Amino acid sequence: MVLNIDITGWKLLQETDSGLLASHETEHIRFLALRTRLLGSRRFLAFHILVPGRLSLQAAHDLCDQVEWEIAGALTRTHVLTHLKPIEDSKVWDEQGFRCQEN
Repeated sequence: MVLNIDITGWKLLQETDSGLLASHETEHIRFLALRTRLLGSRRFLAFHILVPGRLSLQAAHDLCDQVEWEIAGALTRTHVLTHLKPIEDSKVWDEQGFRCQEN
């Protein structure tokens, strides 16, 4: 089961990295914390989109919608979830998109 999830995640990363995410990534727009899951025949893909803080909420939301629809259209049976974060926030880079509490 774990191997199947790892292979699925690797395939999703390859498929999305082949152009869908790369076509939107610039020095001002980045993607971070890619997570994949497989549940039956459905795939789930979640990641953070880092955008300039000065970008309007509407423009940032439109970008998220565009990226989500492009991926969902290219990868059948895939649910895409994005989360916006400001690219200038140093905490984003420190945690690499993953929140975990160390003991």
